[in-house]
Amino acid sequence: ANLIDTLTVRAFAGPDKGICFGTPAQIGGLPRQGIYYEWSPQQGLSESNISNPFANPPQTTTYTLTSRSYGGGCMANDEVLVTPVLVDNSITLLGKEKFCVGYGDSSVLKVIPSDAIRWFKNETAIAGANDVFYRVNESGEYFAEVENNGCTAVTPRKIIIIELPRKGITYPPMYVVANNPVNLQARDFGNVLLWRPATNLSNTSSINTVFSGSTDQFYNIEITTDAGCVTVDSLAVNIVSKMDIMVPTAFTPNSDGRNDVLRPVLYGLKELLYFRIYNRWGQLLYETRQQHQGWDGRFAGKVQANQVVVWVAEGVGYDNRRMVRKGNTVLIQ
Repeated sequence: ANLIDTLTVRAFAGPDKGICFGTPAQIGGLPRQGIYYEWSPQQGLSESNISNPFANPPQTTTYTLTSRSYGGGCMANDEVLVTPVLVDNSITLLGKEKFCVGYGDSSVLKVIPSDAIRWFKNETAIAGANDVFYRVNESGEYFAEVENNGCTAVTPRKIIIIELPRKGITYPPMYVVANNPVNLQARDFGNVLLWRPATNLSNTSSINTVFSGSTDQFYNIEITTDAGCVTVDSLAVNIVSKMDIMVPTAFTPNSDGRNDVLRPVLYGLKELLYFRIYNRWGQLLYETRQQHQGWDGRFAGKVQANQVVVWVAEGVGYDNRRMVRKGNTVLIQ
């Protein structure tokens, strides 16, 4: 009779492995019937009593496999070294997260030198951006994908905001009756605002402020954005003796940038109810309820010939009294 040795076993822990940090890898070999398996240490293993568990240790670890037959006999041991490859995914900002173009600031992102680097903006790979440093030229969300020893990691994201400074403008002049409180309003796009000087103003750091005075005043409005861009607007407040609605007696809509638009000027009034323009046959050529809008001399898209037009305007004073004014204006091409 032939005798078969069923008690002698051979433990097989498998070849040493390097794994990407956080990614389990299978160790050991195929299971055999009637064989007992035990792995040590148990930390980082999916199971410790099977032939081929998944290993995901937090640091380099030597695992020992002990095998023996359920029928008895000697135990067999084997070892496997599992080395996690940790990819440094740190990202450093050199410069500012928010800055204004033309002020000498910049944003440069940096990662640790790696086998491969790919920079992304708003989830899209940036062509040719494979260096340790990346200079940001546009607003967006940036990150890098870095690879070492076959393992890949993604850096935290950085949101960079780059602004172009806005050009300052001159607001239409305000005409107010002396010592009659009037609301002044600045453009709303920054997060810090300052009226200069503070003379006759109720608040120098608000978009809306109230003027109450008896002399003409010129104001600069300094608007600073979150990125540090500074814009300076200007506004002239002129004192008048009484409420009125003034309209030029002639205008020349020839696109030369001078006197091209016919519009009403409110003296001491807080609101324009309407401004209407008619031709000599009573046909309505233009109408607006916006104080600083006006007629460019066109009707139905066509430039109108030289003529005398009739206008009528109604406004509301700060005392809530209504005022109506009428007059004629010569259109000269």
